[in-house]
Amino acid sequence: RFERGVDPLGVETASARAASMIAELGGGKIASGVARAGQEPSPARNVTIRPARCRQIIGIDIALEPMQAILDRLELRPQLSADRTTITCTIPTHRLDLRREIDLIEEVARLYGYDRIGTQDRINIVASRVQPVVEARQVLAQVLSSHGYHETVTFSTVSVVRGQPFVPDNGGPVLIADERRKAEPMLRPSLLPSLLACRKKNQDVGNVSVRLYETAVAWWRQADTVVEQDQLGMLCDIGNTGQVLRDMRGTIEELIDRMVGDGSVVFDSTSHKCLNSAAAIIASKRLVSETNRSSVQIGVMGELGERWQETFELATPVAVSLLDLDLLLSAYPPQRRLEELSRFPGIGRDLSIVVAEQVTWRQIVQTIHQHQPDLLSGLLFQNAYRGKPIPKGFKSVTLRLNFRDPNTTLRHEQVDPYVLAIVDQLRSVLGAELRE
Repeated sequence: RFERGVDPLGVETASARAASMIAELGGGKIASGVARAGQEPSPARNVTIRPARCRQIIGIDIALEPMQAILDRLELRPQLSADRTTITCTIPTHRLDLRREIDLIEEVARLYGYDRIGTQDRINIVASRVQPVVEARQVLAQVLSSHGYHETVTFSTVSVVRGQPFVPDNGGPVLIADERRKAEPMLRPSLLPSLLACRKKNQDVGNVSVRLYETAVAWWRQADTVVEQDQLGMLCDIGNTGQVLRDMRGTIEELIDRMVGDGSVVFDSTSHKCLNSAAAIIASKRLVSETNRSSVQIGVMGELGERWQETFELATPVAVSLLDLDLLLSAYPPQRRLEELSRFPGIGRDLSIVVAEQVTWRQIVQTIHQHQPDLLSGLLFQNAYRGKPIPKGFKSVTLRLNFRDPNTTLRHEQVDPYVLAIVDQLRSVLGAELRE
């Protein structure tokens, strides 16, 4: 009732009254027409109130007719719907405070009389389900903590020297004028510099085998706009580079499986100005369908480059990853496809193939799936080996093929043709050879 504001249509009425007084008292002459400036007043807006919701909020049973009479006294021109469940009001331009249903409920209570609203001895509370975004954050924290990651909360500003390398390509830094943050005048464009600074503090106090994560906002400038993105950043000390990267990949796969459900995330080699052995984290099929895009990169992971390790004064190499948190949270809750368990046992075959060093696991999977037999039920990576007797520039990759027939028990002689066909496909497409 006491919110300030000026009626946009009242300006013309006041101007006409002022001109009239000038003509009457000062001998002036009123010119014809009206001079207008600024934006045109917005048209009258409509706000709907539900009588049932009004009674629930106020806590007493107010009949429909008195409720309409109160709204009519306020010059709101109430219109009752045909099913008598809603009342639509046209808000006068001088009532700038009436914008939501709860504002109209407040007016009904005020004119009905606060003294007529009794005090209830009990409060009725309806328990509601946890919001999906809140539950998703709880699941995220559960997965990461179970893998040994500790959550951090860091400042949102960094120094230009440490923040500039992490600004996305074709982007720019966002600088702030804050006397209190002279040494760190840049809003972080990524969570990684904040996590790396936190790792340095742990190093200074002697902590080892550190695993950190943070969920927070990052900012950068794109053209004339400031992009604001919720991110998930992860950091892990490296003892054995290959083992740590595989471990971090497994953590990310489990996280996406718990958040999205189908678990079809793909890691593909990429280049990154701050990371070695960088891998792009490609979205699952469900995220791609929801965004109407052919593919969506939701993150990147890899080993921090030596140059940036020196910039942050780290004695221990670290692996890091960065994911788009908004996409993960929007996909929750996960969707899963359930199938009846087969009553018949399957057959597993291990294959060790020798391929060129540059051949990736993803290429092997794609090649097999292009010629996927009907009975192939699973494909798993076992290990990779480099060294004698494998020639230099090549590697041995061991994979497991699982076959299963839903209608009968398989025999080994039934599986042999499928295995030979897969080997021929790998040989013709990737130049693979069976390891003796």
